[in-house]
Amino acid sequence: MEIGDIHVSTDIVYIIVLALLYSPVLWLCYRRLMPCFSRAAWRLATLLLAAQVLVIGLSLGLQTSSPYERWLWHLHEEWNIPATLAAVQLAVVGGVALLTSCVAKPRALPRQLYLAAMGLIFFFLAMDEFLAIHEFIRDWEERYLLLGAVISSATLLLALRSPRVLVKWHILLLAGLSLSAAGALLVNAIPIPCDIVIGMVRLDGCLKLYILEEAMEFLGIWLALLAMLGFISTVAPSSSRGVSRLLYGLPAFALLALLMNAFAPRLELPLLARPAAVRFESGLHIHGYRVDQRGGGG
Repeated sequence: MEIGDIHVSTDIVYIIVLALLYSPVLWLCYRRLMPCFSRAAWRLATLLLAAQVLVIGLSLGLQTSSPYERWLWHLHEEWNIPATLAAVQLAVVGGVALLTSCVAKPRALPRQLYLAAMGLIFFFLAMDEFLAIHEFIRDWEERYLLLGAVISSATLLLALRSPRVLVKWHILLLAGLSLSAAGALLVNAIPIPCDIVIGMVRLDGCLKLYILEEAMEFLGIWLALLAMLGFISTVAPSSSRGVSRLLYGLPAFALLALLMNAFAPRLELPLLARPAAVRFESGLHIHGYRVDQRGGGG
């Protein structure tokens, strides 16, 4: 039998790679980390995990019949269902961080400031994910790497000053952010391989590396969410029913904020665009914005 006699679909490769990525992480989280969660934290984490698995599965397996449907479920497009879910997940991480900074007991000022800052950072990242603000920032990769270095340094410093029971959540947060960054920066930089031949096996077509990239980002931010839920479950184990309801409501609040932006003038336009207006003799006014990919007027 000659080389290349066995043809394998790339879809099988995606399934195997995603299974190898998710299976050990989920086993570790559900067996070793999440049993100490409050009921609300456990349910929130499971809800967002199920949502991302469903979205990834539909994006890979759904047979679309139009360009609109392909865009709607494409993992690497902006302003569609996967991008919205990614933004919601980031916003939920920020919401849990801010909530933890408010209800943590005993109160420790460094930890409260750290969690509040993390909440604001994740809110910004959620806006960036949905609005693609980084596309208008010059050398955004270097700037985000610097932000990641600052977050990592602050997390390590706080971990050294924290009780041992909290250290594992700091480590989990760093692991999640590292996995997400590896997907966004490293995998995205790899050249797309096509028609790979391994022994007698030939992979038909080109590998869509963005599938691995987006899956790593989804899973990495989910680990960051687990870290924040671990904080709130540890430092506020007897949280009131109101706190539990807030946890349940965070995804809905985040989605509502994104929908409000969709029906109002986009939030990024005043910062990234130049206004343009036309006035006709009849009194009719037309207002708009001119934007190019560098953030300047076109």
